[in-house]
Amino acid sequence: HDYDTARYIDVRVDRDIPVMFYNLSKSDDGKILCGSADEYLKLSDNLLEETVDDLSVAVVDLAMRRVAGL
Repeated sequence: HDYDTARYIDVRVDRDIPVMFYNLSKSDDGKILCGSADEYLKLSDNLLEETVDDLSVAVVDLAMRRVAGL
């Protein structure tokens, strides 16, 4: 549910302790899909990761416009 917590667990986890990450998404025809991976960044259709990426791009864009005086 939280990008920072998921990444923290992924980075800090003791590799001797098995951890699985899960995500839910919806297909174009409305079916609920469940993905899983043993590493956070390996999750497919990870909307949380996509949202964080979009936010990062928006923050950099805003900073660049401010520097340029726009």
